[in-house]
Amino acid sequence: MSPPSGRSVLMIAPTPFFADRGCHVRIYEEARLLRDLGYRIEICTYHNGRDIDDFPTHRILNVPWYRKLGPGPSWQKLYLDVLLFFRCISVVREMKPDIIHGHLHEGALIGSVLGRLFSIPCIADFQGSLTLELDDHGFGGRFRPLYRFLEWAEGCIDRMPDGIFASSAAMAEDATGRFGVDGDQVTVVPDAVGAHFFNGEGGLSREAAGIPADATVIVFMGVLTKHQGVDTLLDAAQIVLRDRPDAFFLVMGYPGEEALREDAARRGIGERVLFTGRVDYVGTGAYLALSDLAVSPKVSETEGNIKLFYYMAAGLGTIVFESGPNREILGDLGVYARDRSAEAFAEAILSTMKRPDELPELGAALRKRASEVCCWDNSRDRVARVYERLISASGSGAEGEGTGS
Repeated sequence: MSPPSGRSVLMIAPTPFFADRGCHVRIYEEARLLRDLGYRIEICTYHNGRDIDDFPTHRILNVPWYRKLGPGPSWQKLYLDVLLFFRCISVVREMKPDIIHGHLHEGALIGSVLGRLFSIPCIADFQGSLTLELDDHGFGGRFRPLYRFLEWAEGCIDRMPDGIFASSAAMAEDATGRFGVDGDQVTVVPDAVGAHFFNGEGGLSREAAGIPADATVIVFMGVLTKHQGVDTLLDAAQIVLRDRPDAFFLVMGYPGEEALREDAARRGIGERVLFTGRVDYVGTGAYLALSDLAVSPKVSETEGNIKLFYYMAAGLGTIVFESGPNREILGDLGVYARDRSAEAFAEAILSTMKRPDELPELGAALRKRASEVCCWDNSRDRVARVYERLISASGSGAEGEGTGS
């Protein structure tokens, strides 16, 4: 299903896009998917981050004191999103998009308001619950009255757009169950791995990466925050290395890698944990190819876990905690810790390491699942149908041009 030529999409990314982390990977891969469908994509985002893949990118005014690239709430996002709203107004008037695609709840709010002002349909793209994600970051307990207000605001935002893409079934159920969104408006577009990732990205040796040749390498890829379970990861690594000194932990990500490197040294495991720092998205496959197992100690009941798709595509047995999103992605092929403690996580790693003969078969099954079930191409027709339905219902782009104002 291909749209008429000339149809355009304004993507709103209220984040420092692109910054080599999971949230941004979803935005980028969806932009690639839509471009393959024939849409012209332009992106509105914060002042920081980097342009990627020749997508026209419109940035807000430079705010020199805001350099944060990592995830998590920040009071400064309030005025950054105001600047983004006015930047989007300018871009809408110039490009006259046929549809607005707002990522995250802030992007959905901005896109929905613009959609009503300019009579353009808006699709919201939710990667997780706004308030439950704040809980995951420890925000809710400290600012309870504000949290309750934000929960009310989240419900309002969920009901504003013309349609919703949810990154998981749990996210879709949250919108319909907690906030009463019409189920017909919600389409599950799961996180996935781009088909281009299966092309293989070798060329990096263990020696060049600083990894012992005979080590059993356990890889983590993602932002280095408590929300992603990095504290649990180091606790578990310490336990694993007592029993299996041949284990080696490869930790790809940022921010705060220096502090974590010092923490690992204090624990006496610094020589068996390599913190690479920030790795370019297109180079992650080379590091995954050096690994034997993958881990993700993240716990969230609604937020997706996009790194799992890349572990699967690399054919790596994956240890996780039990959660709806993790189960939805890995199914019965995941290795699930018995509970959400560092001890249980370490136990799951150790038990998997004791079965090396089973890993090639498990990895092959995971890679097959990734290519057949968890590839962005599987969402192609679903995304196209929603876009065409919303554009047709609004009358936008009937002559191959946006509506504008």
